[in-house]
Amino acid sequence: MSWTDEKVEKLKELWTKGHTASQIAEALGDTTRNAVIGKAHRLNLEARAPSKNSGAPSSRDNRQVKRSPAPTSRKAKFQSILLEKNFEPENPKSLENLSIDLKKLNITLEVQLGDELEVLSILKKKDDVTVYWSKVYEPDVINKGKKIRDLFIKNEIQYKYFKGNILVEFQEMTKDDGTPYKVFTPFWKKTEQFYISKIPPKFIKVKSKAKKINIFKKSISIKEILPKKNWYKKFEKYWNVSEQEANKYLQELIDNRIEGYGDARDIPGVNGTSKLSPFIKFGQIHVETIWKKCQEIKIKKNQPTGFFDLFNDDSDYIEPEENDEALVLHTSGTTSRPKIVPLTNRNIYSSSLNISKSLPLISVSKLSAPDRA
Repeated sequence: MSWTDEKVEKLKELWTKGHTASQIAEALGDTTRNAVIGKAHRLNLEARAPSKNSGAPSSRDNRQVKRSPAPTSRKAKFQSILLEKNFEPENPKSLENLSIDLKKLNITLEVQLGDELEVLSILKKKDDVTVYWSKVYEPDVINKGKKIRDLFIKNEIQYKYFKGNILVEFQEMTKDDGTPYKVFTPFWKKTEQFYISKIPPKFIKVKSKAKKINIFKKSISIKEILPKKNWYKKFEKYWNVSEQEANKYLQELIDNRIEGYGDARDIPGVNGTSKLSPFIKFGQIHVETIWKKCQEIKIKKNQPTGFFDLFNDDSDYIEPEENDEALVLHTSGTTSRPKIVPLTNRNIYSSSLNISKSLPLISVSKLSAPDRA
């Protein structure tokens, strides 16, 4: 939306009266809560806690029944903490560590708050900048992304966007007729086979800049987006939010738990999960990085890819007899009608014997080195 003088005055009036950002956005129409907060910040309006009288009238306000005020619940107290700054807090440590990493490359992290279109509209061709962003796949965000793209085209801004924190987008892996999958299992099977054989791409390192460049005249301090009560501090002893820590967890997974990961991750009493989910969620590591590192795992020469036991020590093992069923063969046969064929130990032995006689099979030990190659 565009901020007309009338809307700006309306925002100031409602803000001064103590209305919340959500209520102001609803009153103005065609705008969002974040856009209101961003505009208020740029107007240097005084930050304040939400007023008790700022709430929009509800159906309960018209009732004549008087009730004693309910005690403040834990949820209400928690919400009041979040609303003190009129927006949901981002992950603070994530931004702080990102800022530190960027400083090593002589790059300044500039934080802006508000509607994306309004913030990015200041970029012009003369600024000589290129904008990169990762896709988000919620429908409303997709529509906003299209508007941002149109804005860049209009202002002649170079831009490039990448797929989000996923390995493959749905339109990249289609059925044989070119249409997208609607069922996950066949989609996953085809994707898995594709990525097993795919060569991982090379990572491109960001080069250090010769001089610092600030695009925006005013940038928000990271600390400004934190709630006043530092309840998030409790997480710091459990979770170091950084790219380095994410890579540390990934390497620990590969070194110690990758072999049994498929089974161990489903057992609550076993330390078998990767612990990478929060890092993926907040962007400290990309799933493509995880896949690339796992692809680099080398199996030692002559080492089996895995082990399994037919019987454990507690099993009542009985020596098989020649007429015992060894396996069940499912086949469509020559009539294309599915059928089941039970094979006994004698069947399998006889078939193996016939194959060895029909084909010129020889022992591996008798092969020379060139033949083995």
